[in-house]
Amino acid sequence: MIQTIILVIALLILLLLAWQLWRNVQLDKNSAALQQVLLQQLEEKHRAMLLDFNDGLNKLGDRLGASSSEISERLRASVAAELQATRDAMQALQLAQNTSLSLTRETVLEKLHTTLSEQGKAEQELIQSTMRNATIQLTSTIDNLAKTVDGRLEQIGGKGF
Repeated sequence: MIQTIILVIALLILLLLAWQLWRNVQLDKNSAALQQVLLQQLEEKHRAMLLDFNDGLNKLGDRLGASSSEISERLRASVAAELQATRDAMQALQLAQNTSLSLTRETVLEKLHTTLSEQGKAEQELIQSTMRNATIQLTSTIDNLAKTVDGRLEQIGGKGF
């Protein structure tokens, strides 16, 4: 009887061990299935997070592109306005320079005309005074010569008569 009880207890222990083993195998299967489901959920969440991150970066890139184009357009407009202002200033300076050069040219020509006129008058007066002096000298020389000739003629004429 004790053997029977030991046998029954051993059999019960064996059954309990088999049942425990079967339960552990079922838990391992359930655990592996749960791990697989959890892994898939985490992968889906990770993929969704990456898609959101990618979408955010694309939107940021679009905003930066629009902002950059707006800034470059404003810069182009500003540079164009400055360039136009510079051109207008250069044209005004060129016009002022042309006017100044024209006035300077007129002044120089007036002074040159006045100077040449004065020099011409001075040369004409010098020529006239030189001619007067030459005429006076020639007249006096001719008068002296005429007197000398007349004196000689008288001498020649007086000797022969």
